[in-house]
Amino acid sequence: MAIDLPRAPKRYFTTHSCLQLNTQFNRNGIMTLGIELMPMAGGRMDVSRKLIWQCSIAELWQIARVLFKAQPEAHFSYHGTDNNKSLKVANSDKGAGGFAFMLRKGREVKYYQICTEMARIEVQAYIAYILEKNEQMSFEQVLLMCKHGG
Repeated sequence: MAIDLPRAPKRYFTTHSCLQLNTQFNRNGIMTLGIELMPMAGGRMDVSRKLIWQCSIAELWQIARVLFKAQPEAHFSYHGTDNNKSLKVANSDKGAGGFAFMLRKGREVKYYQICTEMARIEVQAYIAYILEKNEQMSFEQVLLMCKHGG
């Protein structure tokens, strides 16, 4: 079962921040995931202060395993021109479920976004689509790898 997702970005809002996910191509022409976190100001996204993270394929597999609850969290470091950005993706340990993305610049947490369980399903499919295309696997194989490793 192959699925095709639109190239339009996925956006998730809270009163204080916006998480935007979009497909991107890295300098080697490999499709990957771009994560953008930005603050909200007066009900609008403040794009002048956004932080961007472009995931490697290995990072996508780790994020997918978090989203499929095969592992509780994943940490990544040394991104950006100055190698001073880090990303954490974690499942909520609160009863309501959900998951969170957190971006740091240096030692300071710049932005974080807590997403609902409904958003988890969308993000799982979005990441699985990218992995399916890059790894030349079926969608089902990607899902099995995300849930059980391998």
